[in-house]
Amino acid sequence: DQMVEISLQSKMLTREFLLPVSDGILIGRGPNNTISIDNPDVVEHQCRIFRNGSQLCVESLSMDHPTELQRGARSIQVSGKPMALTGGDIICFGDNRLLLKF
Repeated sequence: DQMVEISLQSKMLTREFLLPVSDGILIGRGPNNTISIDNPDVVEHQCRIFRNGSQLCVESLSMDHPTELQRGARSIQVSGKPMALTGGDIICFGDNRLLLKF
């Protein structure tokens, strides 16, 4: 199973994770997420990272609190359908940034 290194960065802290992608990685404020973030700017289920064939993808799970993808100088809102991730992408929501290595 593919493992993903995730660095969660916010104003207050940085946390590091090494997680398998097999069942998807659920991120949000709720305690039942794979990565739980205690921050009022984050919704119960913010986004999900998962495998779609050979691609690693991110999908936003909140319409009210958007998830954005920082790709170089471009900022892309993730909404409606999953987006394929590429090396160097940064997932942003609120004042949180997820840096991924895969």
